[in-house]
Amino acid sequence: MGRTDRAVALAAVWWLALVTVTLLTRPYVPVDETRYLAVAWEMRVTGEYLVPHLNGALYGHKPPLMFWLINAGWAVFGVNEWWPRLIVTAFGLAALLLTARIAALALPGREQAPGLAVLVTGGALLWAVFATMVMFDLMLTTFAALAMLGLLRAGRGELGRGFLIFGLGIGLGVLSKGPAILLHTLPAALLAPLWLRQRPAGGWGRWYLWVLGGFLVGAAVALAWAVPAAVAGGEAFREEIFWKQSANRMVQSFAHRKPLWWYLPMLPLMLFPWLFWAPLWKGFAALARSVRAGPADGPAQPGVRFALAWALPGLLAFSMISGKQMQYLLPEFPAFGLLAAAALLAAPPVVRRWHQVLPAFALAGLAVYLVVDPGARMTEIVPAAGRPWVLASAAACGALAVGVLLAQPRSIAAGAALLGTATVGAVVALQAGFGSAVAYAYDVHPVARHLAEVQAQGQPVAHIGKYHGQFQFPGRLRQPLQVIAEEGVADWAARNPGGVVVGYTEPDEAPASPTRLSQRYRGQAAHVWAAADLRGGARTGGHASGDEPEK
Repeated sequence: MGRTDRAVALAAVWWLALVTVTLLTRPYVPVDETRYLAVAWEMRVTGEYLVPHLNGALYGHKPPLMFWLINAGWAVFGVNEWWPRLIVTAFGLAALLLTARIAALALPGREQAPGLAVLVTGGALLWAVFATMVMFDLMLTTFAALAMLGLLRAGRGELGRGFLIFGLGIGLGVLSKGPAILLHTLPAALLAPLWLRQRPAGGWGRWYLWVLGGFLVGAAVALAWAVPAAVAGGEAFREEIFWKQSANRMVQSFAHRKPLWWYLPMLPLMLFPWLFWAPLWKGFAALARSVRAGPADGPAQPGVRFALAWALPGLLAFSMISGKQMQYLLPEFPAFGLLAAAALLAAPPVVRRWHQVLPAFALAGLAVYLVVDPGARMTEIVPAAGRPWVLASAAACGALAVGVLLAQPRSIAAGAALLGTATVGAVVALQAGFGSAVAYAYDVHPVARHLAEVQAQGQPVAHIGKYHGQFQFPGRLRQPLQVIAEEGVADWAARNPGGVVVGYTEPDEAPASPTRLSQRYRGQAAHVWAAADLRGGARTGGHASGDEPEK
């Protein structure tokens, strides 16, 4: 087994550990994961696969590819809760395989480069956290990496095949999370004069015509869904998919608004443990010296310039956009892995024990945080019975920190494998321990099952305030919930005496009227009231679950 194969095998073990512990311990988290599952479930219930819906209303916030894939698996395996987790998270593993191939093309002759790129990318904290989330970002990352692989092949002279792959990556990326894929892919294509080894055959004019052709292939793939969906969905849906969820988000975010510089202080956390590792910084310094002194066509330099042309425009573009979330930069992680691989290959080959001190202390700091619980934040959400689970997570993180501190890797690759394993191990420990302790506050099955029983009896269900679909798939609900305001509860109850009302209070706030069912729900308490108990003007004391913006 070669070095690349060993690295990919280790990354597969990481992925398997993350997926296994998630399936065993963590329910789908409201409101994002449960919202997307609700859209996929509604597709199945209604048979409407062209235009997505959420709680009976048109849903243009996200394109349909993930919902289609979930339904494809349900058609084969039956409706279940493991398939959505498995299929969506498998894209993270696919992205790592593409990262290895990209590194092999971008850094030719560097045998260790693909393996190092995989270890750095898959062993980063943010990657490990999102590896098991039923969200769109790792799908987008996979198709961005596919587009970049096509671009590299085009740069090697395979213009037709390369730009076809490039275009397919763009089109599938649009169907995954919208036009944001263009910010992750087009800059590197336009900056090709900075990273290509030599002028392409036919000159730069021909290159940019091929770039346009690749873009048109991607547009054709995306429009094959968007045009008929826009016609079927009507004017409001057209505005949603063609403007509000793309260009409007870029110029004036309606969610996740943060300052221009926000990503910079987040990078050490997102890229943990790598920016805490001394060999990487030594490698960056050596790489910078070689770039200044070495020949412009040295074996590493075009690959380094390619990685920079991929990563820096993406970071700049998403810094300029007002709406920011850490996971928006996941499509740039393979570029960082490529850049880090080049740097580590330029670093001194010996790993000293003191090199592990900063990463080990960071892991130890996490363990201390879990034990000390500053500000009593965890005390608010973790019941006394769940505290041993939190302490078990802390002990596991502490043990990992000690292991990192005492280990003596024999090579750069071994050191990267050690740190990546420790980081993924910490995420596994947190999901198994801390996740188990708070799962009761995120598992909406009790309320969802009760609502399903009510609907099965032919009675309606109302929800106070904005509803995010969090009960639809867990309860396999076949009817939308009726959304009402707090002041309209009594009137609705009078018209629907056999129905029920769902609302929320602060966790320790007693509801004003008796409830059928209550459970913790994130930082609140969810309640189900019988409408018959509310007809006389009795108060729920409930409120909406809050406006949770799309991610």
